[in-house]
Amino acid sequence: MAAGTHAPALARVRAVIFVGVFVALAGGSRVAHADENPELTSRLGAWQLHLHVVLGVEPVDSARAVAFGTSAELLWRCRVGMFAGLMSSKGNAVLATVENGQVLAAPGDRISIPLGIAFRPLGHLARRPGDGAIGWARRLAAGIGLELGISIEHIRTSGDSDTVAGLHAALGLDIPLWGGPVEGGVALRLYGRMIVARSVALEGGSVQMPAVGGQIYGGVAWAL
Repeated sequence: MAAGTHAPALARVRAVIFVGVFVALAGGSRVAHADENPELTSRLGAWQLHLHVVLGVEPVDSARAVAFGTSAELLWRCRVGMFAGLMSSKGNAVLATVENGQVLAAPGDRISIPLGIAFRPLGHLARRPGDGAIGWARRLAAGIGLELGISIEHIRTSGDSDTVAGLHAALGLDIPLWGGPVEGGVALRLYGRMIVARSVALEGGSVQMPAVGGQIYGGVAWAL
């Protein structure tokens, strides 16, 4: 009878002990995750692959040509690496403007293939563990990126085209939405690039692209 009386009590004690151990282990795992180096959870170890899809505009002689593109960065320890992209802007859809009775040249379509060196001056901050506002601020600072390289620029219309090589310089900012640039995640990408190349005139001068141009983008960045 006594054994039967104590059996439910022992079962409750076992249940309490089990729940306590489970909570302790769960809490310990959360602390360990907060203190864990994000690089340990990176799919590529010391390397990070960032993929981008962006949409924006290219201001040309008071016009606003629609621009879009995709690019990728391969970074070592979120600091330095290589980038390549495929960008385009639709210029022929922009109507030529009239100034002082003269029709100004309209921009042509632009297809760009930039490639070169990518650098994140504060990328080391993303490799430090941290949760909350401090961790987010570190990942935001690590999202500041610079690019410098060459760009193959193909300018075209329906009846004429020209291809030139130029300088590509860009500044980007990845605003973390989920995860981070080292352990993997998704970010809102703000991106601007400057192009310096020989000016191009097509269709007898009715379509022109200046020697210095720029594009402004917003989009999504995915870190692997």
